[in-house]
Amino acid sequence: MKCYVIFSSIIEGIGGSMIYQLNKLRYYKAKGYSVSLFHFDQNCKNIIIEDLLQYKNNTCKDFTIHPSLLSQKRRKKVIQYIKKIIGYDNQCELFIESDGLMTSIWGEYVANVLKAKHIVFILAENVIIREKSAFEFYHFKLQRKELFGISSPSTQLLFSEWINLPIERAPSLKAYCSNCLADINYLSKHTIPKSDYTIGTIGRLDKPY
Repeated sequence: MKCYVIFSSIIEGIGGSMIYQLNKLRYYKAKGYSVSLFHFDQNCKNIIIEDLLQYKNNTCKDFTIHPSLLSQKRRKKVIQYIKKIIGYDNQCELFIESDGLMTSIWGEYVANVLKAKHIVFILAENVIIREKSAFEFYHFKLQRKELFGISSPSTQLLFSEWINLPIERAPSLKAYCSNCLADINYLSKHTIPKSDYTIGTIGRLDKPY
């Protein structure tokens, strides 16, 4: 059995990262993979994208703590929890994708324990590594060709405090979606004050897509 698991920073609200991750899981499910998602948002309440509701409870409080700060017993408990959710067994070929610092740290730890493949795909555009330990980890993933940014300039920015990464050596992946529009019952519309004109914007004008 092949499994594709995403460690996501957030599934609340509506954002391009959530739509991309949901599409990724749909794609692999259609390919015959068993798929799942774990999120690191402990205060998740307002899930608007209905297909993400199935993953609402796929989280645990220990995700907010670096694995090295947990006891062996608690780390083992987290691993058992993940294995149970994804239906893992020794025949499972597991692939993990993570999208941020804490999700990637846990992704790497789980991949190491379960002998999985793990890639880091930073979906945020303006992330800068501040801590040396984070730089060493991300640089390790970069050298192994297991780290990508949402764009090459974003990958450059990620490492800008530590190294001068040439644009041609700053890997990125595309996360374009063709299904970004959906008919969603957005209850907050009722809180918009009545006025002569209501002006709204869709998306961001500074994006080239």
